[in-house]
Amino acid sequence: MGLACGLETICGQAYGAEQYHKLALFTYRSIVVLLVASVPIAIIWLFLPDVLPLIGQDPQIASEAGRYALWLIPGLFAYSVAQCLSKFLQSQSLIFPMVLSSLTTLTLFIPLCWFMVYKVGMGNAGAAFAVSLCDWVEVTVLGLYIKFSPSCDKTRAAPTWETFRGIGSFMRLAVPSTLMIW
Repeated sequence: MGLACGLETICGQAYGAEQYHKLALFTYRSIVVLLVASVPIAIIWLFLPDVLPLIGQDPQIASEAGRYALWLIPGLFAYSVAQCLSKFLQSQSLIFPMVLSSLTTLTLFIPLCWFMVYKVGMGNAGAAFAVSLCDWVEVTVLGLYIKFSPSCDKTRAAPTWETFRGIGSFMRLAVPSTLMIW
């Protein structure tokens, strides 16, 4: 979430300066950065049952936390993309797609979570799995809105190699934003 806040700054500036093509470029750039940053987080989550006891956590709690985190890993990558798409839309004052994706996700999450926890019997892992699935639903709804809505005609663009050229300058905004959120 903190890394995506760097996107909020530069997309807002680009939109205000009517450099609409840069919004997509900055968004793709942030998606790349956030997906790369998600890999070490996923690795930590994978080994959480072993790591938590090393810092004093009860092994039984560490085991349950690790089980929960394991089922959150697929959603971590979707959450990273969703943060970027949300900042892209917010910078254009397009709030409706976020409301739409939230309502869609909520409508799906409640019965899905109940089903996974109680009917399938996965317990807290079922809740984490429901969160992961709903994160992908959110990305799908936001992505489809961006792709097909006339509201995004000016700011929509295909990814290019230029996405990778400005990662350093993006990180100079993203890292302080992360520290501020942290």
